Amino acid sequence: MLFLLPKALSFGDTWNLKANPIPGVEVVLRDGQTVRGDLSRTWSGDYTVLQADGRVVVFGKDGFTGMTARPQPDRGFPWRSFAPAILLLWAFVLYAGWSAMQRRRQTLLSASL
Repeated sequence: MLFLLPKALSFGDTWNLKANPIPGVEVVLRDGQTVRGDLSRTWSGDYTVLQADGRVVVFGKDGFTGMTARPQPDRGFPWRSFAPAILLLWAFVLYAGWSAMQRRRQTLLSASL
């Protein structure tokens, strides 16, 4: 179960960035081009910058050399980042409890025979 935790956290980070893009980000791409706009992420893991003129620039994790963002007012707690991991852990705890109850039940049934 623990091997799924990094994937759940990555999924949550992507979900949070899609729902709440970071405004005012300046990205320097590998080719030296600088783009400014709202930073988000695609489900495949690529980053996107929505520029003021409506153009969208898409680049991969290794497609940029630098990134800066202006300080932002409080954007709230990023609950989407942690929700998938919390749900995964909750499901594991429920399964572990159910499994323990089933083992206990089998032990009691075999002991009564």
